[in-house]
Amino acid sequence: MYEEIWIIGAGHFGQRAYSRLCKNEKFRFKIIDPDTESLRHTEAPDNILIQAEGIQWMLENLTQNNKPEWIIPALPIHLAAQWINLKRGGKISQTEVPLSVDPIVPNPLRGVSIDLYVSHATFKCPDNCPEPEKICTHTKLPRKPNMYDILGSVSLNDYETIVLQSFQLGPGIGGYHSEQLFNALDRVNNTSKNNLLICTACRCHGVISAFKKV
Repeated sequence: MYEEIWIIGAGHFGQRAYSRLCKNEKFRFKIIDPDTESLRHTEAPDNILIQAEGIQWMLENLTQNNKPEWIIPALPIHLAAQWINLKRGGKISQTEVPLSVDPIVPNPLRGVSIDLYVSHATFKCPDNCPEPEKICTHTKLPRKPNMYDILGSVSLNDYETIVLQSFQLGPGIGGYHSEQLFNALDRVNNTSKNNLLICTACRCHGVISAFKKV
């Protein structure tokens, strides 16, 4: 039995993910991107290519009765957080990640978006890192604590912290089970707290988005 993978985005990172996983016969691919030229680079007999905006397509098509084993986010947005935002139908609004988070996470970086990026690395990681459990590929030193555990321990008053762990599917390629998205959405719906930190992280890197219930 094969495992279905949805690659959301067929640009540089989506094409790289496909090229590194396509030889694994246990995988079947559904690749979503609005650009037909980008999709063309992932053509293969068993692939399903869909010309659409990835996040909107996921909103309309990802259900408990129609879900893949894996989702690979390959868009320049925090896909999990924005999917949850859309599923909530305007009942949460994105806010700045509180400045009080910065001192308790590794190497925080605030970019042009209002998401907060974190990383154990102060260097450019190899793009084919196999994410070994104990030793850093680049430094050859013992690996620091898992980023998803670090983010999961972030505790702020009136904030519910929700972390989706990104699993390594191939060298430098991470994804999560679609069920993790539904579990995260359930936590958002059921928490009594008014503020949310929604995070996606692997062993070394992560992104944090903040939301407020409205």
